[in-house]
Amino acid sequence: MATAQAGFYYPPRGADWETRSPESLGLDEAAIAEAVDFARANEYSGSRDLRRAILE
Repeated sequence: MATAQAGFYYPPRGADWETRSPESLGLDEAAIAEAVDFARANEYSGSRDLRRAILE
């Protein structure tokens, strides 16, 4: 049986996720934006259904 580890945030089902700014977490906002831009630019364009993607 899986259990949640203490200290990890999991919102209740159907609830809005808590959001925080990168600065409030001690993160570099520019580096986060760069990582998000990279992920969007290099997102896999095939089927998100891996059963189909494997067959392509």
